[in-house]
Amino acid sequence: MVPRPKGEESEAWNRAAFDSLGQKRRVFETPSLSHNAAFLHSKDAFKVKIILDLATHFSYHVSSMKVNFEAVKSLALSWLIPGLGHVSLKKYWRGGIFFVCISAMSALGLVMGGKIYSFQTENPLTILAFFSDLGNGLLYFLSKIFSFGLGNLKSTTFEFGTAYIAGAGLLNYLVALDAFDIVLGKKK
Repeated sequence: MVPRPKGEESEAWNRAAFDSLGQKRRVFETPSLSHNAAFLHSKDAFKVKIILDLATHFSYHVSSMKVNFEAVKSLALSWLIPGLGHVSLKKYWRGGIFFVCISAMSALGLVMGGKIYSFQTENPLTILAFFSDLGNGLLYFLSKIFSFGLGNLKSTTFEFGTAYIAGAGLLNYLVALDAFDIVLGKKK
């Protein structure tokens, strides 16, 4: 990595580094800054121009993104029931395999006496466990309605079951993102 020069050479180095990104440079000068010629030629003015250029470039890309409702629908369906988003995309084998594997993993976790965590702020690790269990989608909400997945601390397999349930939720997040990527054309 080339060390950054100091002083006058620093501005030239910054300009060259910024121009090497392949972006068109736009100079934004507010009326209050354009009247102060000393400020416009200072190092601070150059930093302000770069920040405004980057902010404009970022806002252009964000505003040019269009929401793909089919992608969001497949993401939500896959999160709710593992593999359902893939089935809605006519990827029946993939959706079926995801459903069987993730459901079996969740069922094994419940049989082993694992716990499905609700949102608690007492311990930061339980917050992480909540978000991983929330990945199970419909199973999470059914466990809160019908009071299963409370965990059996006396069971020797309690921690294994809890890990299976959390792992299934995290895998389901990946499955939902896979369905989302298929709709966007990033995957087949």
